[in-house]
Amino acid sequence: MPEAVLHTREGSSLKVQEADTFSHVFYCKVEEDRTDKKTPGAPMQLCSISYMKERISLEDLKNVVLERLVAKVFRYRAVPRISERGWTVFDEVNIKDLDLGYHFQEMKQEFNTDSEWSEKLNEFASTRFDKDKPYWKFIIVDKLPCGRPGLVFSTDHLVGDGASFVASTIQNLCEGGAGIKSSKKQRAKPAPFVFTDYVNMFWTGVLVPLLELALPRDTPNKLKAAEAPSEWEFACTKEPLDIQLFKDIKDRIPGATVNDAMLAATSLAIKSYYESINEPIMNSQEDLRATFVVHTRPPTANIASDKWFGNDFVVSSVRYPIHEDGPSSVVAFRNRTRILKASPDAAVRYFIRDRLLSLIPNDKVCDLAVEINCKYSITVSNVFISSEKMTLAGIEIDDIKFLVFTPMGAYFGLSTYAGKVHCNLVVGKSCEANPELVVAAFSKEAKKLHKDMMKLSEKEVKYMSRAITERESAHWLGVTVLVSAITGLAAAYLFAARFFATN
Repeated sequence: MPEAVLHTREGSSLKVQEADTFSHVFYCKVEEDRTDKKTPGAPMQLCSISYMKERISLEDLKNVVLERLVAKVFRYRAVPRISERGWTVFDEVNIKDLDLGYHFQEMKQEFNTDSEWSEKLNEFASTRFDKDKPYWKFIIVDKLPCGRPGLVFSTDHLVGDGASFVASTIQNLCEGGAGIKSSKKQRAKPAPFVFTDYVNMFWTGVLVPLLELALPRDTPNKLKAAEAPSEWEFACTKEPLDIQLFKDIKDRIPGATVNDAMLAATSLAIKSYYESINEPIMNSQEDLRATFVVHTRPPTANIASDKWFGNDFVVSSVRYPIHEDGPSSVVAFRNRTRILKASPDAAVRYFIRDRLLSLIPNDKVCDLAVEINCKYSITVSNVFISSEKMTLAGIEIDDIKFLVFTPMGAYFGLSTYAGKVHCNLVVGKSCEANPELVVAAFSKEAKKLHKDMMKLSEKEVKYMSRAITERESAHWLGVTVLVSAITGLAAAYLFAARFFATN
């Protein structure tokens, strides 16, 4: 492969970019971690693992990355710092000044067991990025436990939209690939919204974002870390599942999406694992809560473009129905995600992010971010990479998995590549959970869910959907009546107190 032709800029022509609110919070946490040795680990490191048909050479990798990514996209040349006014900015580094020995590495080592590879991944995750260099690395691995050579791309959340940024990096780096293939099958329309749906939208889309700090934490459980981990346990599905399995499940429930079917499989995996270890939360009526990102950029936006540099998202949350059975869990997720999408949740969180957080001192913003993260058990993301296999420098990529090392709770990453779906799970070691059993349960429960859904008649699906929807509507209506009654009594008490005080 010929060497990349790079155009560099000098001196005053180098760009300086102000950080968005999330990048600023992430960087403040990085700086805090550097000085406070009691706080282990970086805030949120990410890595993708590409399983190659054959080993890529270091020179070919350098050339293709420099030409397709570094020369074209600012974030691969960006180094963060705190400006004089106390806000994070990113300075552009001249390409010729990049430390290529740091950004491109070879690991001439063969990993024969998953435990050996896990130990090395822990080392990656706990090693901080050099603060004077752009936050990314490519590492060639001679042999992964499966016997294939690999390529690890490692970065940090402060320079991009997490898993979406990792997927964008792979898409822009590789040749070939294809977008999501739309289904030609006619889908049934979901029922129109009714009064109780709008009540639900008000609670989940307005009050929950505003009152998040006042809400209680999830009940302690095996996936929820009590403190920021310095080491992690992780696992990925050994064999991926066909995306068609989730499409079939989705097609049986009017208004459901593939994402709803995948989320249901993760919920059922947690339920199965918790029942197998007699987790106390399964003896209660409490659910877990999960966070996920809602992108605020347009759907057609190119994540890699300099216009969308940084983190263009808000963090939303959803309850995980871990007490629901198979098909019921799909309906529960359909109802919850449908309400969230139609509610002002994203707009309210966007206002909090860009208006309220900017008024709070840096150290308090970090404390608030950690406190909110501590409330939830799970972070979940679902990333589409390509519907067809891709190549890198002419070498086919067999498979792609990705991991996110979060400061709190468990991370479920669902990745779709070449029509196959992987479940990737990262858990802090202090949780004492077994991620291998959880991802094994994901595959098992997804197949069982598909089998159960195919057995149901259309009439049974409608009855189940109506029953769950009516139960959830009654819950939110009851909450509204109760809160309204309490508010009315409080207002009446204040009025009476004032009346008697003046007479």
